[in-house]
Amino acid sequence: MTQPRTVPDSPLIVATVQATPTPGDVAGNAVIAADLIRRAGKRGARVAVLPELFLCAYHPPVLAADPAGTDVAADPTGMVADPRLDPLRAAA
Repeated sequence: MTQPRTVPDSPLIVATVQATPTPGDVAGNAVIAADLIRRAGKRGARVAVLPELFLCAYHPPVLAADPAGTDVAADPTGMVADPRLDPLRAAA
């Protein structure tokens, strides 16, 4: 038997945010992203979506030159302990 579905009491506001990231500057781009997320939250957004690869600013020459410095990877348990992402954690 299927459980009855409930309808939320209020709409879910989703923000799509955009900025020009700096290639290879994961820490700086995380600060920009955190600011955008905070601004979206102040306007009522409960979810904010950034472009794919925003943190490393997809730029193949920079990625190839510093793969370790531009990578944001999860450990085998799925955790991302990279301190460069702390501004994003605080904003979330």
